[in-house]
Amino acid sequence: MKAVKNLALVFLLALFCFGVLPSCKYQIVVTPFWKRQEVNKTGKVNFIVNGQGHHIDSARQIQSCVLLDFYTNWCAPCKLMDNETFKDPKVASVLNKNFVAIKLNAEKGEGITLTETYHVKAYPTLIFINKQGKEVLRHEGFMASPNLLRYLNKTIGQVPQ
Repeated sequence: MKAVKNLALVFLLALFCFGVLPSCKYQIVVTPFWKRQEVNKTGKVNFIVNGQGHHIDSARQIQSCVLLDFYTNWCAPCKLMDNETFKDPKVASVLNKNFVAIKLNAEKGEGITLTETYHVKAYPTLIFINKQGKEVLRHEGFMASPNLLRYLNKTIGQVPQ
């Protein structure tokens, strides 16, 4: 009986570490460390942290695309995106060149109001706004770098490479 308990414990631990982790509203798949690609730590997205409505209006006036990143402090996929996706140099380059990137804590300040305005129900939620000020894409949950690059390219009207 003890062997069965130990086997069950090992199975659950393996499932937790390498399988599907429930977080927020969605489930994410964790890539095992031996399959991860090395990420250049020099990539950095120039986010406006806890941005406000006037940042969005300013971006519209200069006809720039906008990325709204709604997050919470307790959201594991949000932290994963900060530590992996947004540190990818390709992502940082496209975002910094073509977007006003605004990071909004959905539970503080004007983030609460904007969460209601944009009808955000899960975290992270990425909202992509084109140069004309129209929401063109929305994604809820974790997004890896290649997928985010496709969304960014669609927003700015370029064909993905």
